[in-house]
Amino acid sequence: MWLKNGKELIEEIHNAHNENGNVFLWRIGQCGYVIKFCGKIILIDPVLNDLTDENGKTVRLYEAPFSAADINADYVLCTHGHADHLAEETVKTFALKKRSPVFIVPAGCKKQMENLFGTESEAKVIYLKPEESAECPAINCCFIVKAISAAHPDHYYDESDSRMALSYVLQLGKKTIIHLGDTYLTEPLLNNLESIQEPDLLLPPINGDDLFRKMINFIGNMEAEEAAKLAVRIKAKLAIPTHYDMVLNNTADPNRFLNEMKRLESADKCMLLELGQQLIL
Repeated sequence: MWLKNGKELIEEIHNAHNENGNVFLWRIGQCGYVIKFCGKIILIDPVLNDLTDENGKTVRLYEAPFSAADINADYVLCTHGHADHLAEETVKTFALKKRSPVFIVPAGCKKQMENLFGTESEAKVIYLKPEESAECPAINCCFIVKAISAAHPDHYYDESDSRMALSYVLQLGKKTIIHLGDTYLTEPLLNNLESIQEPDLLLPPINGDDLFRKMINFIGNMEAEEAAKLAVRIKAKLAIPTHYDMVLNNTADPNRFLNEMKRLESADKCMLLELGQQLIL
């Protein structure tokens, strides 16, 4: 299942060195990615613990690649408060480390984070609302995280609303990565994305939606073909699908996305990234 995991993957991440403005990226399951830029390790939606149903039975279809205790993260970004994106056990493990990362989360997750850490915690948390940005120092440079409103299942703009979900636009030197998190495609989101000039990488969720998922309390996302049309519409240089293989009863066939991309555009504008596989932008 994993191309690389455990100590081998962690060593590859820690030993990756920036050259000529390169951005390194690894897929770690669901919407989870590790990014390394200018010596800083950035995790987005990491789920490094088990996920269980109401009976305590695991719903993960494969194990986590490593523990949060074993990786030296500088920034941890979570797109919204659901357990397969803001994994509370993972977040708490990071917060307890001697070298604790900076957390970037939706403003609507403030109560959730305070419940995890306590109001007296020294953990640094940046709370973003839609259209806000955070400037993050790196080695001899900085990168910018801009938040745009995601629809999961609707857009929520009130900073006290725990349902708030975000997509993140990462400006890493000359490279732009759009991580959509969980979202339907709506006109407001499309308008936001069309304002971004030819992103280097688009990471859209493709698990779709149907009545049977709703009956077991899964909120859906855009369909695979819709995500492909979006990638073409905004002229993404590369698109990699997410959110299709980790959680029981919430999977999708990524080949639908690839086939639609190839039909609309060309094979070199899309790819599947294996678990633990490195991509260099």
